[in-house]
Amino acid sequence: MNFDVIKSRRYPIAVIIIAAVNLLLFVGPDLLNVPCSLEELLMAGGMHGFVGEDGEYYRLLTAAFIHFSFSHVMNNMLVGAVLGQRLENLVGSIRFVILYLVSAVGANVVSMLYYSRFDPASLSAGASGAVFGIVGGLLGISLRKRDSVDITPKQIAVYALLSLYSGFATTGVNNIAHLSGMVFGFLLGLVI
Repeated sequence: MNFDVIKSRRYPIAVIIIAAVNLLLFVGPDLLNVPCSLEELLMAGGMHGFVGEDGEYYRLLTAAFIHFSFSHVMNNMLVGAVLGQRLENLVGSIRFVILYLVSAVGANVVSMLYYSRFDPASLSAGASGAVFGIVGGLLGISLRKRDSVDITPKQIAVYALLSLYSGFATTGVNNIAHLSGMVFGFLLGLVI
């Protein structure tokens, strides 16, 4: 067993904290007997309409930590943990958090601009914009420093295309957030 490889990997503390916050916001109210339904949580922090009209800019961030269902939060956190751990080991915890949050907020801004014009009644929530930002970040880094990533740009691109296809083939998915989150992550991955 090669212990040098194990010692060189950092513990993905940012990934763990982000996943814990997402999971706690979903199951926490029930565990703590907080009288807050999922609908109330979504209305308090989810994305709907143009947030600038009411000055509710916080929704650009909070919507990335609220999910519609247990499978929604688990899918986002599993993919986010597996790929996020790789990205955090490459760039460090602080840069990872920056990429994650910029991708999340950027995806929500683009999504808000699109849906406030074409479907202002839509409600959007979830970390998938940030998760796609992780994918984009890995792709950007793998194109710049091929030997530093243990996955090829082609493998990342195939995964991204399959994930995007799955989103477009399913109703009720915010594909605008997926695409824009990946673009933000990719651009940050090129410069990190």
